[in-house]
Amino acid sequence: MSARPIALLLAAVAALAGTGAFFSSAQLSLAIPLAALGVAAASGLAIVVLASETRFFPPASAPRAEHAPVPLRDAFRTGALGRSTIIATLRSLDHSFGAAHEPMSAEEEERLVAAPREEFLRWVEQQLGRLEGGT
Repeated sequence: MSARPIALLLAAVAALAGTGAFFSSAQLSLAIPLAALGVAAASGLAIVVLASETRFFPPASAPRAEHAPVPLRDAFRTGALGRSTIIATLRSLDHSFGAAHEPMSAEEEERLVAAPREEFLRWVEQQLGRLEGGT
């Protein structure tokens, strides 16, 4: 059963019990139980509405891609400023695949960062080709 019919039923019970308690206030033996029933129904209504609107278990989200490809995409969009990120990511991937290459010198990285766009993209394609060949 969905929450809507239960909520409507509890709202009706709370309204009728509250109205009955109000009009029977001269007879406390009847007004007090009706008021208690109205309060209980209103509390139940609040619980049903909150439970139907609240997610007790949030949906599982997709795992965050903190290394690749999202930062790579952003690094390519930033142009020359993102080249260090691209270089570091590709070298990290190269290392994680177990390729035994000597570390890149700071001078080589500076040269690639300052290189013309075409030369840098050729280097990226070469690195990707080597990674793809090693898998």
